Amino acid sequence: MWQCLENVRGLVGVPALWRSWLGGEFDAFSRAFLRKKRERAKSFPCPRECGCAHEIIERSDGSLVAVCCCEPWNCDDFAVTLQDLALLELDWPRLGRALCAALKCDLRESHLGLRGARQIGAFSAATVPVVLTIQNERNDFRNVVAELVARWRQPFILFAPTSRFMDGPCCELLATCKAEFFDVESHVILTPQGNLRARKPAGELFARFSPDAKEPVPESVARQIFALVEKLEGGKRMKEPSPLKVFMLYCGRELTAQQVAVECGCAKGTVVSRLKMIRNATGVDPDKLRAYSPHLQNIEEDITDSRAKRIHRKATVDAPDDDGDENF
Repeated sequence: MWQCLENVRGLVGVPALWRSWLGGEFDAFSRAFLRKKRERAKSFPCPRECGCAHEIIERSDGSLVAVCCCEPWNCDDFAVTLQDLALLELDWPRLGRALCAALKCDLRESHLGLRGARQIGAFSAATVPVVLTIQNERNDFRNVVAELVARWRQPFILFAPTSRFMDGPCCELLATCKAEFFDVESHVILTPQGNLRARKPAGELFARFSPDAKEPVPESVARQIFALVEKLEGGKRMKEPSPLKVFMLYCGRELTAQQVAVECGCAKGTVVSRLKMIRNATGVDPDKLRAYSPHLQNIEEDITDSRAKRIHRKATVDAPDDDGDENF
């Protein structure tokens, strides 16, 4: 369906042209995003789909006929009505508003002075610009990308009906200012009622553009934190659970203090006491250490695998040799 916007030149045409691209979705799409122009079409696409356009002639009796203008003439003339000649064009504002509503963006309509490109909204408190561009040619699409990157030099979100014009050079251009491209076709659904619905929550789709988005935490730092907590035991016996166990459950698996207490079979106060020890040893609140959760889980798996291998090797060394001589 969305491919039609990149194939209808000028985003305007008679109903028959739109219907040929939209098929069964014509009614829902036209009600939602097409509007009728005042003037009527002066030509009509050939029903034989030979590529020519028939000129509209009005006869003396007021009837209308579409006449083939090819040289040599090879298509029959046919009658048309005023309804057939109605010109339907894309309603940019309505499409922009519908996209913003579906993607939970603030409405910010702005003409950018670029053919086939408009800012339709802004995302999050950082007001990241959201732009919709509709082009018919790859070079025109690339020119819009280059112009936006050169103008803004900051992150923005770019939408197009499909991704067919998105290529390597465009990716490189967008990467220079940490902008990102999305195609409507993959991320939005048109309902039979003519509404747009996002396939996934906007917060998930645009997570990188949220003000509180954090860079991935290096695993090396997580290992340093793990080592600090591990040293708390210091070889001395301590009432269970150990600080390391509480650390892995609370920060690694992100359980609550009560859930950790249940898991360890102890009082919640004991868990809170271990968390205070962890805070003193690392200098960081345990809640903030949860940012290391994915890395801590990897570290725990590595340790588990390493211990399993040592046990296996020890069992292999200590096992009796079935083929050996008992009197040896």
